Amino acid sequence: LARAAEARIGQFNAQDLVNTAWAYAKLGHPDPDLFRAIARSLAAQRLDGVSAPHIAKTAWAFAKAGGGAHPPLFAALAKSATERAADFVAADLANLAWAFANAGHVEDAPLFAALARAAEARLSDFTAE
Repeated sequence: LARAAEARIGQFNAQDLVNTAWAYAKLGHPDPDLFRAIARSLAAQRLDGVSAPHIAKTAWAFAKAGGGAHPPLFAALAKSATERAADFVAADLANLAWAFANAGHVEDAPLFAALARAAEARLSDFTAE
């Protein structure tokens, strides 16, 4: 299935790419070749059309799958998340912070500052889960 998806990656829109990465990561089957193809395709696209929850979902999927090997994608995700930090719910903010830290992308001060400001504005929305 991964090879078939990889062969057709050019036909996937951003939502298809996000959903595919999330599904493989969630199932614990991060196929390195497929994830590289998804990362290249997402990094080349503008992420403006990707919803805030799906930005968080993408970061989570790549971090769960060993996303440290995809710096251009994480740079694009960081840019989008920084610009749209106010659009994320508490769970998305937590997942983004975890994903970037877990993937080793901790040098982006503007991203973490934007996430912190957004989290501070939603403190009452966070739970102990």
